[in-house]
Amino acid sequence: MKILTYLIAVAALLAGAYFSYDVKTKFTELKANRLELAETNTRREGTIEKTKKKAGDTEELRDAAQVALSETEGELRTKEENTDVALRDKATLDEKIAGQVEEIKDVQTLIDTVENAFSALDVDMEDIPNLIKGLEEDVATNTTKSEELTTLVSSVDKRIETTSEALSSQRKRISDRAERIKANTLEGHVTAIDHNWGIAIVNVPSKMPLDISSKLLVRRGSSYIGRLKISSIEGSRVITDIDYKSMSSGIVLQQGDTVFLETLVIK
Repeated sequence: MKILTYLIAVAALLAGAYFSYDVKTKFTELKANRLELAETNTRREGTIEKTKKKAGDTEELRDAAQVALSETEGELRTKEENTDVALRDKATLDEKIAGQVEEIKDVQTLIDTVENAFSALDVDMEDIPNLIKGLEEDVATNTTKSEELTTLVSSVDKRIETTSEALSSQRKRISDRAERIKANTLEGHVTAIDHNWGIAIVNVPSKMPLDISSKLLVRRGSSYIGRLKISSIEGSRVITDIDYKSMSSGIVLQQGDTVFLETLVIK
């Protein structure tokens, strides 16, 4: 009987020792897991801050692009005004040339009239050569002026043509740049999510300038909550990998979240 009691006591001591060792082992594992979770949260908070800063830099770049577009449009207006001035100058020169042509015709008519009159009248012929010479000199002077005005008009025409070509090219560059800037402001939306595979499907506008290297930021309301990496593009349907490390603490990606380009495409 004493032996049985002794065996039971020994068994109880062994069971207690095993239970204490098991509890100690689980406590040690739990403590290690908590430390690892704390380190993960610290790294995640650092990544979130970098993402928010990157988003702020993106908005500053977008604003700078809008300012550059406004400046370019101002230059275009100045060139258009210069073209209007050149066109007015050309019109003035055309009027002067027309006047000179009429003067030449009048002088030539006068010469013909004088010659006809002198041939019918009894006039001292010694005076006729000097008179005719003076009239011919007037015709030559007016002809020279007319040629100079014609050359000047030709120069103005070339300048107008050059300016018009420059304006046309400038308008196209402004139009193309405006389209690119406008495309950078386009936004898409998350339409489907599979958290088991870490995949999200995003529907984007057809004009959004995407390629496989583009990065997407996710916004909910006015807050940036994370980043998506593009794995494939199928028209307006984009397959992305969820960057869980960039997600804000406690936030889970949802359908309807807004998506836009992390880096603007401005060239």
